[in-house]
Amino acid sequence: MDLVKRYSVYHFKKTLIRFAVILLYCLVVVNFGIHESFDSWDGETHHYFSLGCYGVSMLFMCFVVAVMEFAEFKNRRNLDSWFSFPLDRWKIALIHYINGAVEIIVAHTLSFILGYSKLLPFVKECDLDMRGMFPMFFLILIMGLCYYGFLLFPFIVANNTFDGIFFAVLYSLVPSVIISILTAAFGIRNLSEYSVGLGYGLIDEADRCQSNLTRNMSNWGDVRYKPLEGGDIASIIIWCVIGATVFAAAVYMFNNLKTEKVGGPSDSIFGYRTLIPILMFSLVLLWGGTVGFGIIYGIATFLLYVVLRRGVKLKLPDIIIIVIVTILANIPVNYVYEFANLIGRNTWDV
Repeated sequence: MDLVKRYSVYHFKKTLIRFAVILLYCLVVVNFGIHESFDSWDGETHHYFSLGCYGVSMLFMCFVVAVMEFAEFKNRRNLDSWFSFPLDRWKIALIHYINGAVEIIVAHTLSFILGYSKLLPFVKECDLDMRGMFPMFFLILIMGLCYYGFLLFPFIVANNTFDGIFFAVLYSLVPSVIISILTAAFGIRNLSEYSVGLGYGLIDEADRCQSNLTRNMSNWGDVRYKPLEGGDIASIIIWCVIGATVFAAAVYMFNNLKTEKVGGPSDSIFGYRTLIPILMFSLVLLWGGTVGFGIIYGIATFLLYVVLRRGVKLKLPDIIIIVIVTILANIPVNYVYEFANLIGRNTWDV
C-alpha cells in the first residue's frame, strides 16, 4: 500500500501543470459563456444563458485526460522503467485513471460553482428555474467519468499515440451512426436522445437543463420543457454500464500489453481492422448511395487504410472492403429507407 501511495503522489505532482491548464480552461469557458446580455432597439435588456459549456468542457476534459494519462505508455523508451517498477500493471492503470478522474471532478465542480454564482443575480429578474442545476451537475459528472473510462479502451488497444487518438474519435462516432441506422430502419420515433452515446448525452443533458432553466423567461420565446423520462434514465444507466465494462476491458488489455508492439502500427482486432469497415458501411447504409459522389466514400476508405498500413501497400482484405464500399456508395439507393419499407415501416426518423 505504501508503494501505491508513493506512486500516486509522484504521478499527481507530475500532472499538476496539466491540471492547472484544464482547470483554467473550464473556468474561462464557464465565466465567458454562461450568460450574455444585450439591449435591443426598443431599449429592453435581453439575456442569453448557455449551459452547453458544461457538456463541452466535460467532453474536452475526458478526451484530453484519457490521452495524456496513458500517452507515456505509447513511448517504447519509457516502458522498461515503467514496467520494471515493483507494482502490478493493473494497479498502475487504476492509479492513472483515478488521478485523471480526480482532476475531472475538481475542475467540473469548480466550474459549476463559478457558473452557479453567475446565475444567482438573474434568478428573480429572469425568473430562472434553478432546480435542474444540481441534477445536471451530478449527471454530467457521472456520465463524464464513464465516458472517460470508455475512451481509455480505444487508446490502450492502440500501439501509438496517433492511433489511440484516432481510435477514441471513431469509438465515439460509431455508436451514434449505428443507433441512427437502427432508429431509421425500425421506425423508432421516441428513442431517447441519450441512447446515441455518452459523448452526445453530456451535451444533451446540458441543453435539457438550459431549457428547464429558461422556460419561464418572458423575453426568451417558446422554449420546450424537456423532463428526464424513463427512457432517458434507462439509456443513461445502460451507457454507464457500457462505459464501466469497457473500462474494465481497458485495464485487462493494459495488464496484458505486449511491450514489443508499442510504438508500431496498431494491429488489434478492436482497432482499424474492425472500425474502418463498420464505420464506412454504416455511413453508406445511413446516407444512401449517389452515382459519382460514391467515389468519395471509396477515397475516404482508402485513406483510412493508408493510415492503418502506414503506406499505400494494402492487403487483399483492405482492397475488397474499399471496392465494396465504393460500389455500394455509387448505387442510387437509400438502403435504410428501402429496408424500412420492406418490413412495413413507411415513416422513420434518422
